[in-house]
Amino acid sequence: MRVPVVTVIGLLVGVFCLGARSAAQAATPEVVPSARGAHGVDWPMFNDPAEDPLPVDKVFRPRLAVLWGQALARPEVELRRQAAEAIIKAHREGMKGLDTLIPALRRVLRDGGTPGVAQDEAALALIELDDRASAEDVLKLMEHTPSWQVELLDAGLARWDYAPARAVWRARLDQAQSSASGRSSAARCLGLVHDEDAAGALEKLVRQASTEPMLRLAAAEALAQLAQAPVVPLARTVSRGDLLDRVCAAKLLTGRKDDGALQLDHDLLEDPSPAVVAVALANLLQVAPARISAADAARLAGSPDANVRRLAAQALVQESTAEAVVHLADLLADENPMLRCDVREWLVTMAGRAELRQAVIDAARRHLDGAAWRGQEEAAYLVGSLDCKECADRLLDLMVAPHLEVRLAACTALRRLAVPATFARMLARARDLAHQSSAAVEAAAPPAGKGQAGPLPDRAARAREALEAASIGQEMAQLIQTFGPHDYKPAEGFLRSLVPKNMALPDLGRAAAIWSLGFMYPDDKAAKLGSILAGRLSDLSPMMPESQNVRSMSAVTIGRLRARAGLAAVEQFYKDEASTVEIGGMCRWAIMRITGQTLPPLPHLVDEPQGWFLEPLERN
Repeated sequence: MRVPVVTVIGLLVGVFCLGARSAAQAATPEVVPSARGAHGVDWPMFNDPAEDPLPVDKVFRPRLAVLWGQALARPEVELRRQAAEAIIKAHREGMKGLDTLIPALRRVLRDGGTPGVAQDEAALALIELDDRASAEDVLKLMEHTPSWQVELLDAGLARWDYAPARAVWRARLDQAQSSASGRSSAARCLGLVHDEDAAGALEKLVRQASTEPMLRLAAAEALAQLAQAPVVPLARTVSRGDLLDRVCAAKLLTGRKDDGALQLDHDLLEDPSPAVVAVALANLLQVAPARISAADAARLAGSPDANVRRLAAQALVQESTAEAVVHLADLLADENPMLRCDVREWLVTMAGRAELRQAVIDAARRHLDGAAWRGQEEAAYLVGSLDCKECADRLLDLMVAPHLEVRLAACTALRRLAVPATFARMLARARDLAHQSSAAVEAAAPPAGKGQAGPLPDRAARAREALEAASIGQEMAQLIQTFGPHDYKPAEGFLRSLVPKNMALPDLGRAAAIWSLGFMYPDDKAAKLGSILAGRLSDLSPMMPESQNVRSMSAVTIGRLRARAGLAAVEQFYKDEASTVEIGGMCRWAIMRITGQTLPPLPHLVDEPQGWFLEPLERN
């Protein structure tokens, strides 16, 4: 599956969901959007024909490991440290054969004369390589390792469940002079290995109000993992305290399924702090979602905290009733973009059930007719996904909404619905967008011979203009992708006018026009268009080359029309740009469609990680 190259400016999406989920769109001239697109935009022209991404073969120079082994054998501490660090990085990059360096790393780890920094890195490398035979030496090293490194070594020993480490962790818990981070690491490890003997020490830390907050929370989480620990009475006691006490109480109940724990979790849903509610709600969703009533979920969906709202939305999805649909749909207008996007997708799934479909459509129409632009945007994508053709008239009105997000959603939904009665207004809107783009470029250009006209706009104004220009191109392309597959002949002249190179027009709109034209010509009338598109594909002029989108769609349409007038061009760029699906892959498809021959797959891409601290001079 390919995705379009589009211009996107500065849309920053913050961290909202449990576990800190984030996304951002970068301000660069050509950006490949996420698979999700701009909150639900899809691109038929970049998936018909469909081509998978080229496989990538990662390669490493053969003598890298040999050189690093030699560096580990040197007396210089920094060489040893950097070699161990390179081994860790290379293993994470997928390099094979690093097990041969384990004996050398063990020697560095056991070298009493080696300063700690090299020994620490060697220990981490052995953990990375999963050398469990080194566990004893790693444990000994922890006695002389800085606290920040201890946590990394702890994690390795816990993953290996190295039994002698348990006594060390229990002892560290009781050492008040140890750092809070080191003691917290010990608590986490004891929980991970389910060390029931640590229950008393962990409970003591949870009960003591003087315990550092980080350590206290880690102790609560660890205690919850001990099956024999009586956590419910402890949780009930601390739940009566301050905020930290109540968070600890919720943490203690994680994963517990007995009635006492579930009842206390449910009681904590009434806590005034979202931090407590989020943990309790996540617990119930994990082990007993039926304990969350529809009333609870509906109330919590109105929480000021995005984490709680997301969890409440998940509870409403599991409730799966018409009433739950109503409350869930309220979140289509949520200020958190990732949450409202997920809510839309959940509603699409729920609409797959016959008894809920009408409830989902009614909720979507309520938002389409409402005043909240976020709700309009998500509802437009929703009705487009549900093929709700009765919403087409309202979507036509939203094509000119004040917010560009709503306009793009309406154009996308209209393309999906493909109601013939809407095509005339869609074409008129596409013409208007082309005119807007040309007028904006003309207005931005300085008068001939006079240089820059007026003061430079500020950065925010430039960003707004660029975002508006990007949206115009995407709206235009969405509308235009409708006309070709549905053979809407009145659009033909307009589509042909977009084929010649014109930098005042959005390249996405032009690419969509070329793609659409491929559906509108019978084979015997395609020769002239094929010659024109061969020129677009071949335009690599150094000062102002044709855009990749236009070149890619030109190759596709040459193939779709079986235009032999363009065969020489696609054959040339099949050879010249075989490392790209966008050009080489589309040219390959076109050649096979025109000639009927079967061509081999495009060659794999080669990725050779660079920048190692020590590399061989020779390539092989």
